[in-house]
Amino acid sequence: QKQNLTGKKNLLLFVGRMALYKNIKLICDSIKTCKDKGLDFTMLFVGGGFDIDKIKDYCKEIGVYDNCVFTGEVRDRDAIQGYYLRGDLFLLPSLFDMGPITKEEAAAHKTPTLLVEDSCSAERVIDGENGYISLNDANVYADKIIEICSDPEKRAQIGENAYNTLYRNWDT
Repeated sequence: QKQNLTGKKNLLLFVGRMALYKNIKLICDSIKTCKDKGLDFTMLFVGGGFDIDKIKDYCKEIGVYDNCVFTGEVRDRDAIQGYYLRGDLFLLPSLFDMGPITKEEAAAHKTPTLLVEDSCSAERVIDGENGYISLNDANVYADKIIEICSDPEKRAQIGENAYNTLYRNWDT
């Protein structure tokens, strides 16, 4: 409710540090293509960071800012959990991260993740089984987002598979 997400469909989610080295520009360029192709979506950026203003400015420049919600830094674990639960697809195009915990957090909430091929972040993910893999190309990434959003039942099953195969609790 705080972010006015009630009734929104195709909620795309990024949780993490707002740093361009996390390949966030790929998200921006991809959602621009999604918008141009007519996908109804909301992009939710959860987190703060030194590049947040640059990312916001870039989203304005390419015409997707109105499709985006920027929460800023969120430290409330319940709020973060709520974002994962509300998200339809977690976007994690980072080529920088080594075994990011956000992929497992998304899996814990049965939210499937779209990653980039041959990245460390994509380790243990099998495309179309427990997550999604794309090339590091905005047009290809956008087409994958559109494909995923077009089949919510399959997306839910892949989220369930992610929970069963990627999620690890603190004890394990």
